[in-house]
Amino acid sequence: MHVTKSIVYQKYLGIGLEAVKLGLFIGIAMIAGTWAGKKVIEKLPKETFVKFVTLLLLVMGLELIFWG
Repeated sequence: MHVTKSIVYQKYLGIGLEAVKLGLFIGIAMIAGTWAGKKVIEKLPKETFVKFVTLLLLVMGLELIFWG
């Protein structure tokens, strides 16, 4: 479906071929990153995963408070 949309958008909205190529690259990178992340998460103990997510949320919250 996204490929069809990209073709239509390129034709009617003037999106260049470079943008389409970049979008495809980003899509492939997202799929690979999701796959790799799943493999890492499956090997982490639950307690470590919960601590890691808590730390990330804390860092993102502080970033929003001070730089958001």
